[in-house]
Amino acid sequence: MAWRYPLMERLAAAEPADAWLTGHGSVDPALGRAWDTAEPVGRRRLIGLLLRRGRPEGHAALIRRWDELDGGSRAELAGLIGRLAGPLRKVAASADPAMQRHALALIAAANAGGFGYLVIEKLRSDTPAVRAAASATLCGLVEGVAAMPPRAAAGLADAVGESVARHRPGGDQAALRAWLGLGPRVLTGGETDGARGRAAAVAALSEAEHPAVGPMRGLLSGAAGSGLPGLRRGLLVALDFGPLVGAAAAGLRRCFAEGDGWAEAMAGQEHVMSLPAVGRALTRTCDAEGMTVDTAERRLAADPAGRRAYAAWVGVLPLGDLGRATRWAAMLDDPDAGVRLAALRRMTEIKGSDPRAADVVGRAAAAAATRDPDAAVARLAAVWLLADRGRAEAYGAELTRSDHTAVRTLAERHRRRDAFDRMWHGWPRWDAAQRRAAAAEALQLDPAATRRLRRFAERGGDARRRALEIVVTAERAGLLRGPAPINSAATGDAA
Repeated sequence: MAWRYPLMERLAAAEPADAWLTGHGSVDPALGRAWDTAEPVGRRRLIGLLLRRGRPEGHAALIRRWDELDGGSRAELAGLIGRLAGPLRKVAASADPAMQRHALALIAAANAGGFGYLVIEKLRSDTPAVRAAASATLCGLVEGVAAMPPRAAAGLADAVGESVARHRPGGDQAALRAWLGLGPRVLTGGETDGARGRAAAVAALSEAEHPAVGPMRGLLSGAAGSGLPGLRRGLLVALDFGPLVGAAAAGLRRCFAEGDGWAEAMAGQEHVMSLPAVGRALTRTCDAEGMTVDTAERRLAADPAGRRAYAAWVGVLPLGDLGRATRWAAMLDDPDAGVRLAALRRMTEIKGSDPRAADVVGRAAAAAATRDPDAAVARLAAVWLLADRGRAEAYGAELTRSDHTAVRTLAERHRRRDAFDRMWHGWPRWDAAQRRAAAAEALQLDPAATRRLRRFAERGGDARRRALEIVVTAERAGLLRGPAPINSAATGDAA
């Protein structure tokens, strides 16, 4: 039994006196070759020794034996993927198709998007089994991209993008399917270091004559009935590319009409719908096949991700400001905080001049700021309301009665800070009772109110007359403590 050899015992012990032996370059290849004569217990010891030594040749030996490793050893090796670039490339470059498949299996087990370039390379293999393994690995990486570190996900997107840009007539379509499956990630980054692959694909798919455009159109138009759900994630992204718009719109209409994958095509892509070209294409597309807002609501209502997508869908339909505001306001009763937040953000971005829409938005935002169970949603609504003088004046008092301490504190701070401005600007249009209330609030909350009145009086003209009116009102209501901020002669003039 190989493990009982004294030399193996000395390697495992790694005594300082044996450093000349344990550091020798031939040790790891020898350990790899000892595998064939080791019994099961000895093989487990060999695996542990090779992993513990952490040498590239030892790691390569384990990758070559991938199909003979137990599940725990595979997981441990996959966990070291960041240190395996050299050994992995070495095994992947082997002339033995089985070794190439082992390298691909390790990449799949580690969900290592950073090695997407190796997978793409194997899509061009002369061996059908290797190409099939590479295609399956690429599909798995695309499905697992959300769990990858950002750098690995970007590496995968760049590798796929470069392959799309290099597509040739009759070539394998695995990279094209992967590009669609990555969804919005293919749009991330410009033509800078680390994003050239994505930029190359964007440039290629913007040219109607590029060899990738024809096959891509076929994938898009058939995405609804495809057994590959990832294709549907690329439908919205494809609307941003002129040569693909028709096929992508056809795919979306079919998804909508058949109810097959519609939520998947929409969910998580709210920011894509905000792209100008995508929004225009959706607006044109929604007039066909009954793609109405009410039907979309039913299709997307199953889960929170779908309902967030519905909020974005409302934004691209020709509903008018009031129609959009009404539907978004209704979504503020959704049980999911993420859906309410998405609806609130969309609703508060309405820029039109329709007073009815403004009223719907204001009342809905005030209700959210005072009663929404989620503090983040309530605070966002409050901040938006207080950012505008008119809204703050209309709803500020209501916010001081919010269920959330943070909103009440924000509203009170705003009232103290803006009490004088609120009184000053509202004075001309208020009746006597409103003026007395505003003056009382300003003089109570703003320590600098009397000084500011004095400065306004010193300006002369309309400012002086308004300041004198405020002082007279305050004196008659008994609101002033101490001497009047403006001399009595001036006050008498106002009287």
